[in-house]
Amino acid sequence: MINTFTKGQLKQITLGLKNGLTNEQVATYSDPQFRSMQMKEIRLGYENGLCDEQVKAYARHEVLEKVMKEMRLNLERFIFQKQSYEEYRLLLRHDLKKILLDDKIMGL
Repeated sequence: MINTFTKGQLKQITLGLKNGLTNEQVATYSDPQFRSMQMKEIRLGYENGLCDEQVKAYARHEVLEKVMKEMRLNLERFIFQKQSYEEYRLLLRHDLKKILLDDKIMGL
């Protein structure tokens, strides 16, 4: 079976290209296994100035889009407020614990 994209997924791919993302950045989320809202959070991370390493910290299929959004916003806040790396690491650790708890609750 060939994996195909939904209209919502295609919209996120098109928006990324239209908004000036590189082909490599768009390729990060051009995967039918990502839901369209997950793709949106990845796209917004790049559009808002996050680097590959920062985006890939939350760009995983198993991360719920609401958790992706929270992680993205936290990364953006810390990057643009020039918070210390240690504060960033503590926040990221908190977000990852939340993901694990969500997975446990959902039986994943």
